[in-house]
Amino acid sequence: SNSGIFHVIPSHADKWGVVAEGSVRPLRAFSSKNQAVIFAKKYVLLRKAGQIVVHGADGSVLTRVKV
Repeated sequence: SNSGIFHVIPSHADKWGVVAEGSVRPLRAFSSKNQAVIFAKKYVLLRKAGQIVVHGADGSVLTRVKV
């Protein structure tokens, strides 16, 4: 996806995934939401622009972070 929007979402087996909007396959999976958010921020910063949408364990949107 070239939208520049990345979601931090709960994944299977108590993991958290970083997924580009429009994709179903995570870029990476982490054991904690915090690790996933840190990775997403670095990834978006390297792309020079974008947005991170952080979801809660129930899938609801908690925060949106423009980078």
